Amino acid sequence: MTREADFIRPYARRIMLLTPQLFSDGPWDPVKTRDGFGLECGPGWFSLIEKTLIKLARIAREDGLNRLRVRQVKKKFGGLRIYLSCSNDRVDAVVAAAQLQSLKTCDLCGGAVLTPPPQTGWIVTRCQACIVGKARAADILQSTSLAYGPEEQTYRVLILSDLHLDFWLEGNEEPLPGLDSQVFRSIDLVILSGDLTNKGHVRWRIALEWLAERVSLDKIWAFPGNHDS
Repeated sequence: MTREADFIRPYARRIMLLTPQLFSDGPWDPVKTRDGFGLECGPGWFSLIEKTLIKLARIAREDGLNRLRVRQVKKKFGGLRIYLSCSNDRVDAVVAAAQLQSLKTCDLCGGAVLTPPPQTGWIVTRCQACIVGKARAADILQSTSLAYGPEEQTYRVLILSDLHLDFWLEGNEEPLPGLDSQVFRSIDLVILSGDLTNKGHVRWRIALEWLAERVSLDKIWAFPGNHDS
């Protein structure tokens, strides 16, 4: 059974409990409320979210907004989104300011972002240091292709994205029914392109053990997604 502890990181939970009037005091069932997914963004925005929620709680008290509730906090199109019910103009202004500030703040480390995120592909807001870190991973993949030498430039690559393997395993279902053992043996490289699991620091070990039964782990390159953090 999926529990809130599978999604909400401790620091994010602390932020949510600072303003229980906006979230209720928990526990939050992921099946019944989006609150059960916690803060669906990188930790670099947690400080911004905390300050924003404290402002919203103050406005709720001052303006008598007893039904003001945070319905979801997430990343979308490279920016922070805070979805609310029963807001007013003051609340909306605070949320809009937080959204603008998020576009200048790295969602991984909280550092300053000098240029807005590009409007192509999966849009993220990252500082130069974090971008370089990701680019280095791409360089590693490029060097892997060169290792085959000039006489053999073709190899088989399996790219998996948004697999959320833990959901399949919990239901005792095969995530990749079209790929048998023979296919896996012929694969030269597996790229895990984000969201292998939910709550990766707990569940990646289980997921990688499942993959290791099918393909050698030294053939796997993993790039965490927003659900893997």
